[in-house]
Amino acid sequence: WHDGGKGGTLLFHGGSARGSGHFDNGGGVSIISGDAAHGTSGDLLIKSGSSNLASSGSIVISTSDAGSEGVSGALSFRTGSSTSGDSGSIEISSGNAHSHPDPLWPEEVTGSSGNIHITVGTGDLGKGGNLKLAAGNTTGTPHPYGPNRPVETIGGDVSIVSGYSHESHSGEIMIETSIGGRRGNSGTLTLKTNDSDNGKAGYIALLSGNGTFGGEIELIAGTSDNSDGPNVLIHAGDSSHKKSAGGALQMIAGSGTSENFWDGGNGGSVEISAGHGFGNNKLTDVGGD
Repeated sequence: WHDGGKGGTLLFHGGSARGSGHFDNGGGVSIISGDAAHGTSGDLLIKSGSSNLASSGSIVISTSDAGSEGVSGALSFRTGSSTSGDSGSIEISSGNAHSHPDPLWPEEVTGSSGNIHITVGTGDLGKGGNLKLAAGNTTGTPHPYGPNRPVETIGGDVSIVSGYSHESHSGEIMIETSIGGRRGNSGTLTLKTNDSDNGKAGYIALLSGNGTFGGEIELIAGTSDNSDGPNVLIHAGDSSHKKSAGGALQMIAGSGTSENFWDGGNGGSVEISAGHGFGNNKLTDVGGD
């Protein structure tokens, strides 16, 4: 009972290369499912073992460290191409979790789902590695049978959604650049839509949600400790077309939409204030215009 039998290990190992030349490469290992002439080819399943009481086994897929004159190997996950339909999807997801209360230690029992971390490695010289998240492009053209049978040719969407909670708050989404080093600035954060050749460029919407108390929106520049405070610039778009006007700049306070007879809603105020000068010199330390 204290030391039962253990399952055996199965090892697939390519042959080692003992030659001293740069082209004396180690042997590869290929695991390929079966082909099919007319049906679907075989699946390939890699799965760790289960446990009735303890944790299930882990799966680690990694390349080895590089030698003194090379780079570490690449890791590629991709689906195959398709000539008459959709290509395959890639799904990375952690499992669901269920708490199992222990009457002796109820405060230590949780049912949190597993995290997913996508992290670029750290280097000691040069630029850090990039992280790119890009949706799919489309190169389709109108249907060959005529314009009355249109085909949707829209690029793929990118959606980042925080987690939902049945009882409490939904999760937060934070997008920020890292702190600048001793001799540099912190990174820039750019939110922009791209150009359009024959249509409108995409718009940017900053919206807070509705609720018993609607969410606020704050646009605040940082604080400077050795120079003037940073500016906030709101600039409507220009127009280079003849007889066209530049874009308007509107600031509209919220409306009180309640139609209650005794105490209906009031409209919100618009307040524009210049900055205060807190210096002790009354001649030079003045408020802004």
